[in-house]
Amino acid sequence: MRYGFTLVEVLVAMVIFLVGVLGILPLLLANIKYNESVQKMQIAQKILESVSSELRSIKVYYFEKAKLKDLGFRETPPSGYPAVSDSCPPGYEYAVFKGVSVNKTVDNTSVTYTFTVKLCVDDDYLKPYLKRTKVWVYWMYRGKEHKLGDEIYITAK
Repeated sequence: MRYGFTLVEVLVAMVIFLVGVLGILPLLLANIKYNESVQKMQIAQKILESVSSELRSIKVYYFEKAKLKDLGFRETPPSGYPAVSDSCPPGYEYAVFKGVSVNKTVDNTSVTYTFTVKLCVDDDYLKPYLKRTKVWVYWMYRGKEHKLGDEIYITAK
C-alpha cells in the first residue's frame, strides 16, 4: 500500500487552488477601490458636520460675510481644490468657499485628500430672526465630482 500524493495529484490541486484565487482577486481589487471611496465620503461627512456645528454656534446677529472670512471662507473657490460652481440656488444671495485638506497615513504611506466646502447664504430669510444656509462638501474620486450637502438655519439663540 502506498501513502502520500503523487506529483500529478499535487499539480491538479495547485491548479484548482490557483483558479479559485484568480476568481477572488478581482473582488479583492474592487473592495480596495470601494474602501477608498467610502473613506473619502466619511471624511466629507466629518467635514460637513464640523462646518455645520461651527456655523450653528454663530448667532444670527453676527452672521455676515466678515465673520465667515474669519472662519476661513472666501468669495472665490480656492485653487488647488476640487473646482465648484460659484452660483447658488434661487433665493440665496451669495456663496463663499473654503478648501480643506486631510492627510491620512496607511502602511507608512501618506495621502492627502482635498475637499471644497461651499456655503450659500440667504440673508433675508425671516430677517432678523433666522438665516438659511446650504453647505456642500465636494471631492473628486476617479475623475468624477461627488458632494454631500446640508441645510442649516442660523437662529438668535
